[in-house]
Amino acid sequence: MSRYLWLLLLLLPISAHAQSSPPPSATYCINGNSSWVPCSFPYPISVSHGTSIGGSLTTGGTWQQIAAAEPGRVRFYIQNYCSAATEGIPTAESMFIALSPTQPSGTPQANNAMEVIPCASYDTSITIVGNTAIWVYAATTGHTWNGNEFP
Repeated sequence: MSRYLWLLLLLLPISAHAQSSPPPSATYCINGNSSWVPCSFPYPISVSHGTSIGGSLTTGGTWQQIAAAEPGRVRFYIQNYCSAATEGIPTAESMFIALSPTQPSGTPQANNAMEVIPCASYDTSITIVGNTAIWVYAATTGHTWNGNEFP
């Protein structure tokens, strides 16, 4: 009996993929729940071909342009960091994204802006990019984020 048990144990997978790394041999992205999921865009786009639009908010409570209108833009993503320490501010907070040819005025809600909560990202995945400027808003000066745009 024990030799059959050993045989069964040898047939079990020895390694498993942790949540911190994507499954092998596929294109995967992180969703808002920090889970690896198959990417929704039809072909992979390498981050190395993108242009960084990450940065730090110079004045909290105001809209800041992070990318000018770009006729060739096919995709962009913005990642709001997970903690206050990585956001570079005392308390983690949401940030907002607006697509507008001119600087938005007023609150994110008044501009129908997209909220990106801490530890989440917004990725256009080749859908609604548009030839317009990209603006961000957060309450606190110094709020940092990561992002890329792809021509």
